[in-house]
Amino acid sequence: MAAGEAPLTIGYGPHAQSFVNQGAPIEWVALEPVVVIINTVSVAQRAPHPSAARLFTDFLLSQQAQLKLRELSRIPSRSDVEADPPRLMKGFKKIVQDVDNENMSESIKLFQQTFGLLPG
Repeated sequence: MAAGEAPLTIGYGPHAQSFVNQGAPIEWVALEPVVVIINTVSVAQRAPHPSAARLFTDFLLSQQAQLKLRELSRIPSRSDVEADPPRLMKGFKKIVQDVDNENMSESIKLFQQTFGLLPG
């Protein structure tokens, strides 16, 4: 795909953008609504070094670390650090899929509608 030898694929926007940034002859477009999955970070209840784990978590969420993650083609979680380019997160409708699967049925229905998989 990144070589421009296929006409279409469904993929992850940041991966496609990283190929664009490297000069690949491709372009991407968000297929709305986009299902956004949020990754979490936590400290284990019985962590051997809980204070170090909390400090590391604070660092991961710091502006400095988020800027570094952005350089690695990741989408920052801080509102004061935009994605690179900003269009990775702006300008299209999103459905956030939370870790408790509260919106899972909505996401499944959307997937089935999009690909014509609903019984009819």
